[in-house]
Amino acid sequence: MKLAWLPIALLLAAAPVAAERADRDKPAVIDFDKAVTDDLNQVSVFTGKVRLTQGTLVLTGERMEVRKDPEGYASAVVLAPPGGVATYRERLDPRTPGVEETVEAQGDRLEYDERSDTLKIVGRALVKTFEAGKPKDEASGDSIVYNMLKRTVTVDGKPASGDGRGRLILPPKASPSAAPAAAPLKPAPATGK
Repeated sequence: MKLAWLPIALLLAAAPVAAERADRDKPAVIDFDKAVTDDLNQVSVFTGKVRLTQGTLVLTGERMEVRKDPEGYASAVVLAPPGGVATYRERLDPRTPGVEETVEAQGDRLEYDERSDTLKIVGRALVKTFEAGKPKDEASGDSIVYNMLKRTVTVDGKPASGDGRGRLILPPKASPSAAPAAAPLKPAPATGK
């Protein structure tokens, strides 16, 4: 029966480079109400309050279908519960040492493609990034493609904002007045020359 879990294991083993590398070495835990696996076709379907956790990565939805193609690449589709959203959250490897970065996404449908290291969010799509726990960027639209490796976002701005347009919110840089005041300069001591 170990082969029944092969598609989900392959999906998780190939975590994107930008995601926290340590997540790949952690066990994947999937909670669900029901699971059906098809070893011959390399498909696993989980239903009922599905929650996948692996390290800092968390995927939630009402239904998750994981497939492995003939070349060994995995893909997953996560559907939202009625009236809710499917969610994705993961800590990223920091670009600045000591500064934690995370990404969160939600929508009616999440589509992960291992081959291209992309997460496509469809229907009421929203992606937010955080740096040191503070909002950094936010994108919304009808669909969003998040390239996990390159950390790029492509937004199709259909109805999510109500006017058929996408939206990107970029917070301002911290103002110089927000920085701590520098200590006043003191003259250098006389050298006696």
